[in-house]
Amino acid sequence: MKRKQKILLGIIIFVAVISISVMVYIFAFKQHSFDTNISSLENNQEQSEEEKVDDETVTVEEENQPSENIPEVEEPQDANTDTAQENQEVNNKKDSNQNQEESKTEITEDNSNSNSESDVPIESPDETPEKEEEPVEKTQEELNNEKRNQIMSTYNVTIKYGSEIGSYKPRGENPVLMTDSVRINSYLSRIEAALKVYPAGFFKEMKDAGMPVTFYLIERVPSNSFAGLTDKQYYSDIKITLTTTGFFERTLHHEIMHYIDYYLEIKLYPERHYESYQALNPSDFVYGANNNSYVFDSSNPISNYYFINTYAQQHVLEDRASLFEDLMARPYINSDCYSELSPLRKKAKLISEQIDRAYTSVSSSTYKHWERFIK
Repeated sequence: MKRKQKILLGIIIFVAVISISVMVYIFAFKQHSFDTNISSLENNQEQSEEEKVDDETVTVEEENQPSENIPEVEEPQDANTDTAQENQEVNNKKDSNQNQEESKTEITEDNSNSNSESDVPIESPDETPEKEEEPVEKTQEELNNEKRNQIMSTYNVTIKYGSEIGSYKPRGENPVLMTDSVRINSYLSRIEAALKVYPAGFFKEMKDAGMPVTFYLIERVPSNSFAGLTDKQYYSDIKITLTTTGFFERTLHHEIMHYIDYYLEIKLYPERHYESYQALNPSDFVYGANNNSYVFDSSNPISNYYFINTYAQQHVLEDRASLFEDLMARPYINSDCYSELSPLRKKAKLISEQIDRAYTSVSSSTYKHWERFIK
């Protein structure tokens, strides 16, 4: 009896083992089929959307096929064979999953690259902005030339400096040229400031009459014999040499008065405008002989203020130029110098009256800087 039980138990165990093996084999086969379909679907993503849909449809239809389409599985010969097959199927599944992940990664990278390239704006050759040229900083020499040209254009005068002096020798001396560009700029500004106080069109009127003026700006002459010089060798080419050795603005106005007197000689002819001026001097005075008792000085009475300084006693032209220089450059009024009792006031008013008659650019309504102290 016990022997039969043992045989029956062995049969049951055998049948159970066989059944379990068959079930494991069937499950593994279905899983392998499913993974194969998934891999096929991923590989076909590079095709058109329409082809993808067809492939997915086919895949779904294949998955929905009746179970009887699954081929019958032969009984394994032994347990070792089943284990080897299971290992092989697991490896195939891993390979399939790895291929699937790599395929997805490649698709993602392709899409990322595509989006990145599409985001970069492509400039048309026509839209390329033109490169602006950087402004070139001007040299001091260029700035000086621009300033000089602006002064000459505004006041109708000519200004020369440096090598532009050429072969001209004021009073026969070789001038020491002004070549420092910074100093040149400074003196150009001082010339401009001095010319501004003259009536508009004042110098143009003399130029249009055939008496243009050229200012020669130098450092000095070797002998230092003068601070300024007006050369009228030819009325058609008046030269005024200006050095830096004296009071520059005073020198400039002094020399301009010489220029004015040369113009008055022509415009007031045949009047001898110097004679009416000399008539205001003391009866015993002669130019060239200094007499300090007639000079503007606090030690002299106001009624003896005939000359603004001793240099004015050298010549009638120097007398007029020295007085005009003071009228134009004095920064403040001296109550005694141009008071009603001072002969200098009478001389100053005569010069102003003569200018009024000779110049069309000057009228009663024109501001005249030289009349500041004698109105």
